Amino acid sequence: MLTYFLVMNDYGIKAATSLFLNQREGYFPKDSDIYNPDQPNFGNSNFGDSSQKSAISWGLTYHSYVDIRLFYTELNRNSWNKCRWDPADESVPKFYRISPYTEK
Repeated sequence: MLTYFLVMNDYGIKAATSLFLNQREGYFPKDSDIYNPDQPNFGNSNFGDSSQKSAISWGLTYHSYVDIRLFYTELNRNSWNKCRWDPADESVPKFYRISPYTEK
């Protein structure tokens, strides 16, 4: 279990934040939305649209495109860490930086 929390932390999700996310609902952001902690609802344009409210399927990959910082709008900016792996740093192996499912 410790390994799970360490890996999640490496990818920007603090251990305390990851607790109980499995069933928590949020709003699916638009594909064009970009996380910005200084914007209302962190930049999620669909916030408040009940047709976009649901829970993420953590055990499957079809929600892998979702930036969860945008999805979980009720969490605050201190819920997240900076990701350990810079996607532009080519000195780090690609599998750390880029998802094989989303290519992001």
